[in-house]
Amino acid sequence: MRGNNLLLSLFCAVAAIPSFASTPPKLPRLDWTPRSDWINVKTDVTPAAVGDGKADDTESLQNALVLLGDVPGKRTTVYLPPGTYRISRTLELKQKDGIAIIGHGRDTRVLWDGPGGEGDESRMFWSNGSPCSRYIGIVWDGAGRANTGFDHDSHNLFETEIDHQCEAFINCRGCGLRIGHNQSIPGAQATAETTYDNCLFCNCDRGAAVLTFNDYNHTFAGCEFRDCGTGVYGGKGCNFYVRDSHFVTSRVTDVLSMAEHGVSLRRCTSVGSRMFFQQNSIATAVVQDCRVSGWTNPDGAISLNYGPVMVFDCAFEHGPGRDAAIRTVDSQKLILSNNRYPGSSALVKRSGTPPAIVPAGKLTASLVSAETSYLREV
Repeated sequence: MRGNNLLLSLFCAVAAIPSFASTPPKLPRLDWTPRSDWINVKTDVTPAAVGDGKADDTESLQNALVLLGDVPGKRTTVYLPPGTYRISRTLELKQKDGIAIIGHGRDTRVLWDGPGGEGDESRMFWSNGSPCSRYIGIVWDGAGRANTGFDHDSHNLFETEIDHQCEAFINCRGCGLRIGHNQSIPGAQATAETTYDNCLFCNCDRGAAVLTFNDYNHTFAGCEFRDCGTGVYGGKGCNFYVRDSHFVTSRVTDVLSMAEHGVSLRRCTSVGSRMFFQQNSIATAVVQDCRVSGWTNPDGAISLNYGPVMVFDCAFEHGPGRDAAIRTVDSQKLILSNNRYPGSSALVKRSGTPPAIVPAGKLTASLVSAETSYLREV
């Protein structure tokens, strides 16, 4: 194991977070009573996993994945007791339907000690066709070397109805979580109808990336994105929804959408990022009841291009100047209602037809602080 891995595997380097940022939240500590039909990586596979952060547990964890769904017993759950499981090559889950991988939240960590670089050999976990599955309570720690933490890259089996809960995707050079990689090759399939609940994305170039066509209906709820280049990256053809999520110090933007289907951001908060939302797409977008503070981009917190957008019940504060918080091309259809940017010269900058203004409704903004975080620690 390389000597600097322990330093690189910190949840977030303190030096990477500006002084105004709050203390990073932790995943909850989950408490399980193991079932007899679970595959315990420390007792039910050979060789048994150690989980001390020093032994190489790759073979143990891979053997547990192979056992999933096999007879006798048709066991469908892999259980990782508390510990740090060092791995040196990619774990592959291949064409297993209706499975679960369960850990103890912040007390169960999978730590990368394999190759660096941008190739497929530098991904920690490869979901190769596993619909109707659940992943609960795992910290995927790329240790500053892995390109990808968790990769939904399915060949020959369409992935749908997947839940990620109480997971962390941290310290990855590329994507903490990636959907749609290699989808142009023969036999490749999409991943759709997937939820990410109470997940932490930290210190990755892209926290979560939904890349291409047919990667539909990805929902991020109650998540936290910290010190990433881009928090949620949406490529062409996909669509996604982000709600009740918190962003801190994104270097490029909190959310980027190039989607060709509708996206929405609802009740999200942002502190100290370069930008909050960037849209480069013909698709519709809705930004509702969001609060953005301290963005650093002089051209605004929100940049809109092409597609029709509705922004309502949002508040902006502490921008880099008095200029507009929202920039948009002149021909774009833009509907605004009940947005606030105290002390600014204007909310929106565009030289053509002014946006449509709709009076505020009876139910208005609910957020009172951009510091609001939704990640549950218990």
